[in-house]
Amino acid sequence: VKAKADWWTSVAHYNRERIRHGSTVDKTVVKKNLGRLTRLWLKAEQERQHGYLTEGPYVSSDEAVTMYTTMVHWLESRRFAPIPFPPMSYK
Repeated sequence: VKAKADWWTSVAHYNRERIRHGSTVDKTVVKKNLGRLTRLWLKAEQERQHGYLTEGPYVSSDEAVTMYTTMVHWLESRRFAPIPFPPMSYK
């Protein structure tokens, strides 16, 4: 199973390089490859999010408060004025 998964991944990356370099590639290969790369990206994103859930937030609450206050002071020093959202009745 591992060998087949590695083969599947390497073919996806190989085809991506062929497409990128402008080689002649069938339209079905391009469509399949887009699906493969999308699945690989979704799998990597899912693993990244799972890692975040298991390892916890990487910023402590004290660090978060410090970053927030620093950002507020930075915006105030530049006389930041927020851009208002349009009203709900606006069409």
